[in-house]
Amino acid sequence: MLLLARKYLSDANCPATDRWLACGSTIYNRVIELLTPTGVTVDSGSDALRNAIAGRIYGFNVIEAPGLDTAEAVAYHKSAFAFAFRSPALPRGASESALVNAQGVSLRQVFQYNAATATDQSLVSTFAGAAAVYEDGTGANGTVRSRFCKLQNTAA
Repeated sequence: MLLLARKYLSDANCPATDRWLACGSTIYNRVIELLTPTGVTVDSGSDALRNAIAGRIYGFNVIEAPGLDTAEAVAYHKSAFAFAFRSPALPRGASESALVNAQGVSLRQVFQYNAATATDQSLVSTFAGAAAVYEDGTGANGTVRSRFCKLQNTAA
């Protein structure tokens, strides 16, 4: 399954670096089992632990993704998904407000006083969006090429 995912990404002209495998818990445990008996060591460096990377196999950084079904995995290149964050406009009636931009994320903070509770209130907001990135061309079989593929374990 991992070799097929590697081939799929290579055939889609994805760079060999920055490839990721996000796994549901069943597949994640199976990958850990595969890594252990072969003597492949899990990178225990602080960066790997900080980013919850279990290790590398066939060029993929392996991570667990609790949002996936237990028998699913997604193999992707870091350029497979685009994200955008924009802050809403500053309100004209707010006593104080501010915009902050850092590392591609834009946030708006609005301060106000609530007389009913005699407290200061703060609201932080942003507009966020995400989309899969597809190549302009098409693959050999006429389908649109993507920089990710979904894997599913059908073994009982």
